[in-house]
Amino acid sequence: MYHNHAEKDIQRRPGHAGLVIFLFALSLRLIHIWCVSDTPFFTSPILDAEVYDQRAWNIATGAGYSNDAFFQAPLYSYLLAAIYKIFGHNYLVPRLIQALLGALTAWMIFLLGCRIYSRKIGIIAGIIASVYAPLIHYSAQLLIPTLYVFLVTLFLITFHRLLDKQGRWDFFLTGLIIGIAALARPNILIFLPIALAWMLFYLKSRGKNVALFLLGIFLTVMPVSLRNYIVADDLVVISSQSGVNFYMGNNRFANGYSGWVPGTSKDWWGEGYRQTINIAEQAAGHPLKASSVSQYWWGRAFTEISQYPLQWGGLLLQKTRYLLTGHELSDTEDIYFHRRFSGVLWLLLWEKLVSFPFGLILPLALLGLALSTDRKRQLHLIFFQLSYAAGIILFMVTARYRLPLVPVLCIWAAVGISEPIRLIKERKISRYALTFIGFLILLIFVNINPVKGRRSAGFDGLFNLGSKYLENGQYDQALSAFREAVYLDSSSGRPVNGCGMVLLKMGRTQEAKDEFSRAILLTPSLLQARNNLGRILQGEGGLEAAVKQFKYVITVDSSNVFAHRGLADVLLQLGEFSSAEKHYAIAYSLGTDDRQLMSRWAQTLVQQHKFTEALKVNSELLLREPTNVRVHHNQARIYMAVDSTERAIEELEIVLRLSPENAEAQEQLKKLRR
Repeated sequence: MYHNHAEKDIQRRPGHAGLVIFLFALSLRLIHIWCVSDTPFFTSPILDAEVYDQRAWNIATGAGYSNDAFFQAPLYSYLLAAIYKIFGHNYLVPRLIQALLGALTAWMIFLLGCRIYSRKIGIIAGIIASVYAPLIHYSAQLLIPTLYVFLVTLFLITFHRLLDKQGRWDFFLTGLIIGIAALARPNILIFLPIALAWMLFYLKSRGKNVALFLLGIFLTVMPVSLRNYIVADDLVVISSQSGVNFYMGNNRFANGYSGWVPGTSKDWWGEGYRQTINIAEQAAGHPLKASSVSQYWWGRAFTEISQYPLQWGGLLLQKTRYLLTGHELSDTEDIYFHRRFSGVLWLLLWEKLVSFPFGLILPLALLGLALSTDRKRQLHLIFFQLSYAAGIILFMVTARYRLPLVPVLCIWAAVGISEPIRLIKERKISRYALTFIGFLILLIFVNINPVKGRRSAGFDGLFNLGSKYLENGQYDQALSAFREAVYLDSSSGRPVNGCGMVLLKMGRTQEAKDEFSRAILLTPSLLQARNNLGRILQGEGGLEAAVKQFKYVITVDSSNVFAHRGLADVLLQLGEFSSAEKHYAIAYSLGTDDRQLMSRWAQTLVQQHKFTEALKVNSELLLREPTNVRVHHNQARIYMAVDSTERAIEELEIVLRLSPENAEAQEQLKKLRR
């Protein structure tokens, strides 16, 4: 059985095998990136990746992050921004850097395997990490997992080193690394109390060493907390998303893997995010800071848990089942869908008798741990796995959320592969018959897909593909992808709405109208479909019906800028100038300030003889578009309405300098001069 010979073993020429593993892992990741480089998603990210991309570009160009406390942990956004700052808005370079980080992760898993067990185990563990398909997949996604798993593995190495090297700076460095990892995803801090207890009671660490460990964490996290307080006057340690995330995973309608707040749009970044803030603020009766919004959702989650304790207990068991399944559960994207783009994934990610790789790696890892006699020196790793797994179960279980468990599982799985071979050679296998029977039972259990029949394979991937084709103006391909998604799940309104948007772009308005109406019947909470239908009804002259759609959206989401603007346009047509003015003002306050909105807003003010306010709105528009003929002409009309002849003449002269053939302006100028 395995004992710890790490210190002696790792000193015997560790570089050669590690270098081969690094190059092997890097090659697979580079090949995968090359395979997916011609997909629509490569240069046009979607969902969370799109948000990270846009946010990073804003930071890189000096526009900044936002004036709010961080909703998501900021490290990945700033890393991506640094890459964009150096290399420009390039979509290949960040993926190449992530491929490098992924290869380094495989190399570090090799080192950790050597340190815990032996060189042979380290090599097998490094190979497993190199070919682990979800790690390869996320190296080509502009998402956190590759960076985060790298940092988690680095932390585990430095943390394990404390068994043999307990200098003060070793504790400080370990604290720095876990603090940096927390800036990528704060979940790792769930292990902090256990880490402190292990240091104090197992390592018998001095108080100064533990204090240096905590100081390392403090020095990395404090600047983010300070920034949140200065910018938003809000006490948010790292990010404020924990409350709504906890509610998503623990409300009475939760399924355990889907990030959705019941009653809000499933388009999180499009509508859902703002809706969750609105719900919290409506409950409070006043605007809330980010920390208070998070506290509201924590409180609401615990209220529902206390009201439905048995249901919540069943949900926890179900989430535990999801954590252990070999099937890779996806939240917003279907990882299996990407097999059609990458030969690497096609080879290394599949579901037949075994859901490869997790459906094989997990049973092998637990077998390896069971066959290890030196588990006492691995207590810290066992506790890390258990605490981190508990943190996942308490929130939501998806493929990317459980990836931080993989580094240690790779090492234990290497033992699960190597040790039975040794036992067979030594003819000792029969002594562990019950252990191997347990392994076979676990293998069967893990490879039963708990969501089979409940989720349409490929649905999310096809919907995302259709959305990307639509964005790129490839309408035929978009329509085909959306219709295939409808075929897979005819009860969802999202792809039906997508079909409607494509048809609208293609000029097939009546067909689009039918699709939007059907989408609303299927998914009444799909606000985007209601906005789309409202615009078509407005164009057809069905103004009252359009008002009904826009008002419904605003009732559900008072910050929906598209609904406020659409309603304002309809009310302007109906001659309800006061109401139109109100909704234009709201749309403007929510961030919409283009020329058309400003012009129509000024028009409603003129109609109500609010000339001072109209001049203010139009003057602001002039500052943004100083050469816009129409805006100058509107300004002249307002001056004429208030008998400010000299100012009206000045504006008309500008109009004629910009557009000498403008007959209306010529006639008006003649009359004013007379």
